[in-house]
Amino acid sequence: MKKIVMGIAALACAVSMFAVDFSARVYMTGDVASGSSADGSNVELLKLKSADQKDADALVLSGSSDNAGAQFQFWYKYDGTDGMQSLSIRSASLWFKPIDQLKITVGDLSVGTFKEQLHWWKDPTGANYGESKSWAGKYSSYATVEAAGINLEITPIDGLWIAAGVAPGADKAWITFSDPISVLAYGVAATYNLQGVTDLPISLGVSWRDAGKGETKILAIGGTYGNAWSDGFFAMLNARFNISKNDHTWWSSDNEVSFRGVALDNYFKFNAGAFCAELRAPVIIRFSGNDDDPSYMEFSARVKYALDGFTPYFLFGSDIDNDGEIAFNDTFGDDFNIELKPGIQFNVGSCSIDLAALISIGRGSDRVIGWSVPFELSVAF
Repeated sequence: MKKIVMGIAALACAVSMFAVDFSARVYMTGDVASGSSADGSNVELLKLKSADQKDADALVLSGSSDNAGAQFQFWYKYDGTDGMQSLSIRSASLWFKPIDQLKITVGDLSVGTFKEQLHWWKDPTGANYGESKSWAGKYSSYATVEAAGINLEITPIDGLWIAAGVAPGADKAWITFSDPISVLAYGVAATYNLQGVTDLPISLGVSWRDAGKGETKILAIGGTYGNAWSDGFFAMLNARFNISKNDHTWWSSDNEVSFRGVALDNYFKFNAGAFCAELRAPVIIRFSGNDDDPSYMEFSARVKYALDGFTPYFLFGSDIDNDGEIAFNDTFGDDFNIELKPGIQFNVGSCSIDLAALISIGRGSDRVIGWSVPFELSVAF
């Protein structure tokens, strides 16, 4: 009996010292109706789409105490078939703090500096125009570290944050002392908030990411002004200098890398009570010298107004479907698509609903116009 009482007491003490959180989300998308000017006779009604929940994080388990913690993130792909893809682990990591100023994270890492906040993941690398068609080559920012490895975060003084990490992946050493010595992916970064020095809401940052010998390297220098979560103006500018292979195809075996381009990533936001306006218009300047690798830009913008119980919005841009580069060459203005998406967001109980009308004006001289009435449903618990 005494052992049982002591065991219960120990368990209660452990639970009180280590808080465990559980969160889950079910996410569905579809079209109420859809069609295209290319075939005006074909109109589809009520279509439920397959949904990749990798970014929605269908299930998250996390726990933390004052100086240690861990997290699992799970996802699945809903395709409406029997025996759908099993639940997979998206990432797993743990962290601990030997001292308050030092945090060590081991496992899957995703550490960076400044980013746009309209989509939260469209951070251009400065990649070539052809590679920009690839989601991974186009938007993986290489800001600091992004893979399996070890990362250190240091906050030596107020306002200063320093990160240094290695991300070679599992079962791979960061440094192999062979002939020649091999060094795999690593990154370093630092940001400093100048608020306490200048009394202005300015933060500056710099980072370096090296994906390994013969692989892409990114130097990022940027800053922010303002508070994105309060009334007023907020701006972010982050220049990412792309050092990559001479061949403009990502699968090239050429290990020679040099300065190829710079992405002037940016984001602007204005809040005034219930009103919010956002814009991102990154410009990618290329120096490869290839005729089929012009400089280019993308853009997307959104305005919304939060009313009592619902929020109408208008989203529009060239790369909402992630394929809307506007080339700075002879095809400028002719070979890009644009999408217009007025919509409304509201809740029915714990179900979040996004209902919109989407008009897509396609590339090329024929300018095929596609339309749909998409919906997104999400319940988090």
